[in-house]
Amino acid sequence: MPYRPNIYWAEKGAPVGVGASANYHAILRGRIKLNSAGAPHCVANEYVAAHLGRIVGLPIPPGGVVQTDDGDIGWASLTFAPRGEALPDIVPTEVIAQMPEVASMVLVFDLLTANVDRHAGNLAHIPPRRLEVYDHSHALFHLAPDSCDYLRRIRERFLLDGAFSTLGRTGRHCFLDHVTQPELLDGAIEHIRRVLTDETLKQVTEEVAALDLVTKDAATCLYICLRFRRDNLAKMVYNHRAEFRAIPEDGWGLLWESKSL
Repeated sequence: MPYRPNIYWAEKGAPVGVGASANYHAILRGRIKLNSAGAPHCVANEYVAAHLGRIVGLPIPPGGVVQTDDGDIGWASLTFAPRGEALPDIVPTEVIAQMPEVASMVLVFDLLTANVDRHAGNLAHIPPRRLEVYDHSHALFHLAPDSCDYLRRIRERFLLDGAFSTLGRTGRHCFLDHVTQPELLDGAIEHIRRVLTDETLKQVTEEVAALDLVTKDAATCLYICLRFRRDNLAKMVYNHRAEFRAIPEDGWGLLWESKSL
């Protein structure tokens, strides 16, 4: 098993008093993200990425769209740290050594979702084999006010090298310089292509419009972008193989060369 299943945290309240099972009211511990003027699609980004990521099998904290007491719509996700404390940044080489398949899947999934903000502070590693993959607010629509124009511009871009970052950091993916097994990248790509069907992508992107998180036109643009990126993951990886600095040029093999065509 590549990682240990994750446990989340809640406070047990009074018994519900209905049913035969031990049924209690609960106060869940979590965090809520809201849209803002600088990040108008934050909630949509989190919703789509979390749903697709969990279908792929990534250890993403459970979450959902919520309405707060004052009427704001946000994305709420469960807390994974036992006392809600901040966890230290991951050490990418340690995660890759202990969970190489999961690390490869994170990298390929971030490539799919155009996540330009995967740094060591938005993954949580609880040794030896527990990982939390969270914070997708800068994926997909990113911070762009004109979502369709942005998605058209980045549709064919690699993005994980930081060349397109507008966040004030390098934007370079924290695993990019450290993965060593191209066969695991290939496995992740094939898995994503298999489970994220056209129907699945269409359903999730239509859901985000049905929730009024984006317009129908923006949801259609997102579907087109995701479908294109899914179908061209291998080509994007191989054409940017020099960015994978721990994999030598002769480590890719003829199979990868054929995938780039």
